[in-house]
Amino acid sequence: MSLGSNGNILSNNLTETKHKSLIMDYTLWEDGQTGSVGPFTQYSSNNSRILALDPWGKETVVWKGTGPSGAGIYFNPFSIDNTKLYRMSYWEKRVTNGTATSCRYYFGLNGYGSVNGVVNLAGSYNTNPYFYSTSAIPTYAEIHVGEWILIVGHVFPHTYSSTDKHPESGRYSLDGKFGNLTADFKWAPETTTGRSRTLAIYTPNTSDVEHYTVYPRIDICDGTEPTIEELLSGHDSRNIEIIRTIGGTRNLSLNHGSDTIYLGEIDEIGITNGLISYFPLNGDAEDYSESDLEFTTITATPSSGAGRPSYLFAAGNTIVGSSGFNFPATTTITGWGYSTNYLGSMLFSFNVGSGPDLYFTSDTVSWNLGDGIAYPFKNGGTNVSYPAVNEWVHYAIVNDEESNICTLYVNGQYYGETIWRTTEQSNKGFTIGNYYPGGTSYAWKGYIADIRVYDRVLSEIEIKRQYEITKLSGPSIKLSNNCIYLRGEIEETV
Repeated sequence: MSLGSNGNILSNNLTETKHKSLIMDYTLWEDGQTGSVGPFTQYSSNNSRILALDPWGKETVVWKGTGPSGAGIYFNPFSIDNTKLYRMSYWEKRVTNGTATSCRYYFGLNGYGSVNGVVNLAGSYNTNPYFYSTSAIPTYAEIHVGEWILIVGHVFPHTYSSTDKHPESGRYSLDGKFGNLTADFKWAPETTTGRSRTLAIYTPNTSDVEHYTVYPRIDICDGTEPTIEELLSGHDSRNIEIIRTIGGTRNLSLNHGSDTIYLGEIDEIGITNGLISYFPLNGDAEDYSESDLEFTTITATPSSGAGRPSYLFAAGNTIVGSSGFNFPATTTITGWGYSTNYLGSMLFSFNVGSGPDLYFTSDTVSWNLGDGIAYPFKNGGTNVSYPAVNEWVHYAIVNDEESNICTLYVNGQYYGETIWRTTEQSNKGFTIGNYYPGGTSYAWKGYIADIRVYDRVLSEIEIKRQYEITKLSGPSIKLSNNCIYLRGEIEETV
């Protein structure tokens, strides 16, 4: 590994693990253990850890349960945020039912607080909730006896108002989803801690029933969790050796061997020369540039809707910094917007109430000022119209004092131009998704992500590259799990 003169990381090989700290740290399991270990409390008494083949044929440590007393896992209560969506999952293999006439499987959870229990999606409290259970003797149709399956349940925020289960809850083979669950749940308003549990073998009546469990997970669904497809393709198995080495509760940031750099996630953030403010809007509204600016009012909400981490703006929601924002007269501003209705909306505004701002009205796009004068972007002398609705659009506004021109690029391509209006401000405010705090007349309707402000003119080539790097089909734009700021780009050399 080396660092090039242009600030790029050079390596013979890069391995992107997408690993982040485990809530259920299965790396505590070791061959030969019996009973409970760490926060994994055994259900009943016939529990041990052995070496066996995982769903992809790799030898690893699994939790083994047998009869005649039963077996399974109670994962000790852990702190939860009841405003967030959680996903609980286990890889399970009923090796054999043996000669048992009773050896049911259960997958469930618990919630605790000033009032114990979680809430059924119909609204009633439940102190003994299960996502799924089998018949007395599990069948192949239920849990594919003799094969590994992934079982997945979700716990919604306490504010969730629908009765619909999560579409990804269910039972999966390596080939995909083959069955649903009985129920999903939501946290109660009083819930402060939760517990995950799998009663792998419930009250068996013979000793020859056998069951394996591996790679248990609890994930907060905020856009950084591995997808179901990644879990099915071996996310946990693939890098188990290095994760065991560093410990499952540590993030994997920039550990390297002699030939390979291992990273939790490769995050190519694109153009950084002249970057003075960078708001990924990926779970928080922090400024990840060296400016470290702070917003004072945030009424928009983090979301992974529309297919990417972002903030949702509705009913006049805003992200506002009332002061402390210093920007030059020449700037380039880039960002992603997803609009359900452009009419009367603003993607952002400088000076909170004075402008300029990117304004959409009467099927035109304008570089607007608070003096009531709109300056429409034109292409060939004709006002440009709105970009597409209900899809992600990349905007780049190059506001160049020297040429007295402000140029708009959409999805990396020239879209139109208008007159330059100064963006210079000292210790003033900046608004995303609105014109001023709480207003509804100019509110953005939809999602916004990845707002960046530069203190220079970005070239057309740089803007196209920025679009390619940060679009949904390109490299990830989420920050590293430990917020490492990578300058420039990561290059893999042979």
